[in-house]
Amino acid sequence: MKKLVCFTGVEAPGGRTEVGAAGGGNPPHSLYWAIVDGELRQVKVLAERDLLWFPGFAVWVGVFECDFEQGFITHVGYAESIVTGYSVAAPKDGEIVLGVEETAYKFAPNTPAYIASKGSLVTDFKSTVGELEASWDDNWFLKLNGDGAIETMWVVKGGGGESPQLAQIKRFRAAWGPAAENGLAIEYNYYAPPIEDGVKKPLFIWFHGLHGGTSTWTNLFEFNPISTWTEDAIQSQFPSGGAYLMTPRANEDLRPGHGLSWNAAHVAPFFAALDDFLAKNPNIDEKRVYVGGFSMGGGMTW
Repeated sequence: MKKLVCFTGVEAPGGRTEVGAAGGGNPPHSLYWAIVDGELRQVKVLAERDLLWFPGFAVWVGVFECDFEQGFITHVGYAESIVTGYSVAAPKDGEIVLGVEETAYKFAPNTPAYIASKGSLVTDFKSTVGELEASWDDNWFLKLNGDGAIETMWVVKGGGGESPQLAQIKRFRAAWGPAAENGLAIEYNYYAPPIEDGVKKPLFIWFHGLHGGTSTWTNLFEFNPISTWTEDAIQSQFPSGGAYLMTPRANEDLRPGHGLSWNAAHVAPFFAALDDFLAKNPNIDEKRVYVGGFSMGGGMTW
């Protein structure tokens, strides 16, 4: 049986409870807190089937399609029916606007919304959307109906507060690279400096850390200063008067072969995306392409 399950991104062991074998034949398993079909409860995962095949970790923040067998989750997979993005304002006039490209989604009548805090348990429920507050680092997950309207919504709250990073991030655009021979394609956000005739400008590529591709846009910019590089104070440091920025997202959709984060399977689709980006931006100086990354993104850099 498949169900949509919302995890709030708690890493083990703090986010789970270990249960040993019981006299009634109950096998050893872990208990994780999650929202299942709109209900906050603990879900069971067999000890030898740790979530995402990574001992010691629960899934990252997000809504996933899970297989249940005899009350146990046996597999966590990508939910193709879920749209994910960020919002900087509360829903208004029956719609919410999400993403770098600011796409508008309408609400179906009486759309339920489930609210959780990032890295902790659910703190609040709301039976309908109402006037939800929103902050720049919230994670939003939408399930659309056949008419393209939102029929269910999950919101995992970020830290909130004002942040200069928001204005910087909104200078990026979103794009997808073409599929590579292995069938994988990756999404990336990019910043393009002002174009000047005859002036070639460098490109700097930044790879995110572990799990940065499973959640929304924020993970592409967390734990690193790359969004600040859109500011004039830094752009002006380049002799050519600016630089292009590219932040790829690992294709971590949890299906076989995709993997948890950057790995060998992502190299070909990354180069496919890079070649496509270079072709679309002839003002990039291909002799000045620089690469860096955070944590596992550093591994991808090597």
